[in-house]
Amino acid sequence: MSGIIGHSVGLKSGVIGLPRSKTPSFAVKCTTDEDVNVTNVIFKFNNIISDNYAAFNTTSSNYKYVIPVEGMYQFNYSGRFSAPTGDWRVYELWIQHNESNVIGIGSLTFKDPTNSTDNNHPDISMSGMYPMNVGDRVRVYHATHRSSDAGLHVSANQSWFSGHWVSNE
Repeated sequence: MSGIIGHSVGLKSGVIGLPRSKTPSFAVKCTTDEDVNVTNVIFKFNNIISDNYAAFNTTSSNYKYVIPVEGMYQFNYSGRFSAPTGDWRVYELWIQHNESNVIGIGSLTFKDPTNSTDNNHPDISMSGMYPMNVGDRVRVYHATHRSSDAGLHVSANQSWFSGHWVSNE
């Protein structure tokens, strides 16, 4: 792995790393609510809050971060959902690496405890650190896997995906 020998502002001499202003990072969110059906769905993060390497792709069917600098990265996801009441629901989401490998997974099982007519609003969060190479791609998928779980609704205002470079080791 390569880095910049630390003679820049913010780095100690001899420390290998990146100047703070060039540490790869991004934060994105959705602008529209989304229904989750039985099939796997790419999470449509189409609103870039920050992206100092312009590495997050918001074109249709992509919605992924392309790794600009090799190293260890931390990725974070947080979301809020609503669902019909009165029945158990199972929801899964995962961080996908290079369109095939799952590197992080989260799952949420819940039921409306009051069986009321109001919708549930459960939250799910996940984060993890993963080694990445330049050009690797990372995105979030979500799904329900039983037809009885269909009907989950993702809240755009409260669903985020972010990540940042941690180190080159």
